[in-house]
Amino acid sequence: MKVEIKLFAVAKQLAGAEAISIELPAGATVQDLREAIGDQHPVLRDITTRAMIAIDTEYVSDDALVPENTVPENTVPENTVPENTVPENTVPENTVPENSEIALIPPVSGG
Repeated sequence: MKVEIKLFAVAKQLAGAEAISIELPAGATVQDLREAIGDQHPVLRDITTRAMIAIDTEYVSDDALVPENTVPENTVPENTVPENTVPENTVPENTVPENSEIALIPPVSGG
């Protein structure tokens, strides 16, 4: 799947662009995303290890998934699914739809 990553600060300057596109396999994690950024855009390789990744305005951990073809969370009405079950058409916690907004946010310094 192809995802677009918005760039900020020094990452934006290094890439010479406001966003980049990355090709990922289905079921990729955020760690896989970091590695793909470095492989597909080598100028960003060093910064990806220190940068934060945000998906739909939420910071995510490296083990969060970036799956393909999921449906937004609000598609299942409340109280229609027994507790401790996950319906097939919902987004499990820590997963991201293919068309989500992904951002690479490098560390900042200053005083």
